[in-house]
Amino acid sequence: MRPFWRIAVVGLVIGGMGVTNHNFAGASQDPVDAILKGSPDLDLSPNEVEILRSGSQFAQARELSASELKQIVSLRSELGLEANLDKVRSLLEGWSGDSLVTVNTSDFAGLTLTVAEAGKMISRAKIQALSFQANGKAIEAGAEFIESRIRVDLATENFVIDYLLEKLSPAVESAVSSVFGGSYRDRLNFVIAPRSSLDVKRDGETVAKSIDELGLKDSAYWLDYWTGTVGISASDLQLIERIKESSDGVHFGEVEQAGNSSSTLKSQLQPYGSVFAGLLVSGTSSCTTGFGVSTSYGNMLLTAGHCFSLNSTTYQGGQTLGPVVARNYKIYYCCDQGTFDAELVASAVSGRATFGRIHVDDADWAHQISGWIGMNSDSVGAIICHSGVTTAGLDGYSNPYEKCGPITQRNFSPPGYMYQPSPVFRVSSAQSRSGDSGGALYWDSIFGSLGVGLMSGKMCDGNGCVGNSILSHLPYITNYWGLTLLTN
Repeated sequence: MRPFWRIAVVGLVIGGMGVTNHNFAGASQDPVDAILKGSPDLDLSPNEVEILRSGSQFAQARELSASELKQIVSLRSELGLEANLDKVRSLLEGWSGDSLVTVNTSDFAGLTLTVAEAGKMISRAKIQALSFQANGKAIEAGAEFIESRIRVDLATENFVIDYLLEKLSPAVESAVSSVFGGSYRDRLNFVIAPRSSLDVKRDGETVAKSIDELGLKDSAYWLDYWTGTVGISASDLQLIERIKESSDGVHFGEVEQAGNSSSTLKSQLQPYGSVFAGLLVSGTSSCTTGFGVSTSYGNMLLTAGHCFSLNSTTYQGGQTLGPVVARNYKIYYCCDQGTFDAELVASAVSGRATFGRIHVDDADWAHQISGWIGMNSDSVGAIICHSGVTTAGLDGYSNPYEKCGPITQRNFSPPGYMYQPSPVFRVSSAQSRSGDSGGALYWDSIFGSLGVGLMSGKMCDGNGCVGNSILSHLPYITNYWGLTLLTN
């Protein structure tokens, strides 16, 4: 298993020319010391600092291809980091003279960063970790809380978290502030929604009715409470205009020209025949295994409900994995919170040992999950990753800058599932391909490694395309079926 912090040794050659990073001369030989010195406002526990210190080294600058640089710049832009192409090339190829570190936990999305950027991202990860707790308390404190988001404050260039409220609520503000404490309390903003969430939901119902009456299957929409609008996507701009024309009085917001598909080699037998998340599972189709869970009938594996039919036999690593014993896919056609895209494979039937692990890559083939996030405790902007067999590749190393990305939409309505946006479904800018379906989406950091959801689909038109990921929020699945995520 890889350490939380894996960093390459300095000493670089770019295009056949030797390049020296002069910032290393006389500098600390411990990148964590350098990060902490450059970011004195970081609030980390001694244990968190020790995890960072373990095995850390400075990174190696290297030449980047045009396509790789484009992917990196796109991801950095989403995460609020420097995204000017020329500046990023200068940073990562060593011409700027900045010290570099590489962080391979999912909250850093595998990016190489400057020491200063690493400090910012650690702060971002801390905010994300605290938000999981604070959001739960906000939900308990009152109905005024709608949702939260993580973003960059352009004035200070710090990561902050906004809490969207129906109206001012001292109870919600107090509950949230109690979690963040003094060090991060100045990063909190409480924002009043421009329109009531009920009005936005009613707009969504109108759009749903229009899509249904027009018979448009290749379209999707979502509720954007921050702008008080309904976002919409379809494979053709003419379809979008038809939906708008049929939806009188709706406040429309973001428009995306992209169709949707309902589905989007980690193939070898693992030691002792064990199974866990991130492996190729086959049968009538090919998908990715999701989280291992415990049930009253023994340990089982989750995958996407659209992958295999009920009672069908599945296979992994050339051997029988087990039958599909429970399935939830297009069962209900409304906004029921029991509607999600998942099924249970009884791996215990074949005697396969099932663990709470994820096959990330060959070097980290059984990464441990320490827990899971609470229902609706995630935020827009929270970074998550997946290890789908197609996008990640069979060894896990493919498309390194496409496997992770922030949550961009909640309360989403995937095509063919239901007629209203549901809190069960989310969208992330992490990219997905056919075969990734069922894979585990997770958040891995120095603050924990948590299960978030199951891959359900992608935001694109056609099986061969690459698109943003649609996921089923994990707590709805586990609560509905009475499951407990394995963390062994």
